[in-house]
Amino acid sequence: MKEFDKITLVWRPGKGESREAVGEIISYSEGHYTFSYLPEAKKLYQQGNFAPYVEFQDFDKTYNSNVVD
Repeated sequence: MKEFDKITLVWRPGKGESREAVGEIISYSEGHYTFSYLPEAKKLYQQGNFAPYVEFQDFDKTYNSNVVD
């Protein structure tokens, strides 16, 4: 049994601000996960309200390795 099918990552620019979904980790099979940003992440970055995660700098890429490490 998989531990999860999908985790949605959210970001809040500051106290009192609304939370925005910025990415998803999806489990396809045991040990196979992907991470990708949602379109909102790039928009928040362009506004100066979000920085990409250190290991995942490309907003347009789907990451297939070291996702849950």
